[in-house]
Amino acid sequence: MNPPLQDRGSEPLFLMQHNKSFIIMAGAAVTLLAGCSATRITEPPRTAVEQLLLSTAIDRSLEDVDFSSFNGQTVFFDNKLFEGYDSKYALGAIRDAMSRQGALLVDSADKARFIVEPRSGAIGIDSHNELLGIPDLTLPIPLAGAVQTPEVTLWKVDKADSTVKVAVLAFDKETGQHRYSSGSLVGKSFNHQYKVLGIFNWRNTDIPERQSKVMGRNINRISTEEAEE
Repeated sequence: MNPPLQDRGSEPLFLMQHNKSFIIMAGAAVTLLAGCSATRITEPPRTAVEQLLLSTAIDRSLEDVDFSSFNGQTVFFDNKLFEGYDSKYALGAIRDAMSRQGALLVDSADKARFIVEPRSGAIGIDSHNELLGIPDLTLPIPLAGAVQTPEVTLWKVDKADSTVKVAVLAFDKETGQHRYSSGSLVGKSFNHQYKVLGIFNWRNTDIPERQSKVMGRNINRISTEEAEE
């Protein structure tokens, strides 16, 4: 007796349905797995550019200072007159400059021959923004809340210029006699960001850590005159 003939026409339909179900399940699994993955990046209150602008200006304010008269002398820092952003970095930079020029830093006034009083006149950043185009706008929509429109940029520049002014006084601990005045020590730094047609971006800055070089040439520094505009 011959075996019954199988309906071979139904096999392709079964396979198609099976493959379709597999593809749907695989797609759902990939979607769920992708949705469960996230990377958390914490951001400090101040940007790195802001801090670099100030610290670079602080360093430059002390580039030409002369503390050689304290070579071999014990000095104590009285910081009560020094205030401002990044004051710890500024005070550390002054201490570093004195130490490199031979001053002997001590941790109490009793051990010192001279008292050093640093003071700050300015530690800050001036910002200036220009836009040729349409700024982003918040448009109210009745019964639907508000919608934020994107910025349309033909030309945009964001300028940040830092200025630091510090000074140092030193006097004899025993007699109170004046020993040293630095006068105003001024340092500056800048970071300018440009955008054209919403696509092309470049940076003009004198912050060493923000500069890029191609074949040994700095491509992020256009000119000093540009920074003073």
